[in-house]
Amino acid sequence: MENFFGIPWSIAAIVAACIAILYSLLWPKPKGNHSTFTRIVLRWSHSLVWWLLMLVCLSLSGVIKVPEILIGLIAWSALGVYCVFLFTLIYNRGRNKT
Repeated sequence: MENFFGIPWSIAAIVAACIAILYSLLWPKPKGNHSTFTRIVLRWSHSLVWWLLMLVCLSLSGVIKVPEILIGLIAWSALGVYCVFLFTLIYNRGRNKT
């Protein structure tokens, strides 16, 4: 598979990198008191997902050479990190309002 819905993997990697940089630099500060774990998850996990997706896209485009099993592992890791992010976001929404 050379593309994703007609978009070359290298372009998808650039888009993922731009989104990762955006989420790394700009993020809404959570209101209220949250645990350190919650703050770290809400602050960094969403950008981590995009960095992982960028790695997958770069490997699928052939820019970096990665074994196929590792590509799948990175992609599944991105999904797992995103699930943790979503769970943390939803669970803490409305909690600790000040």
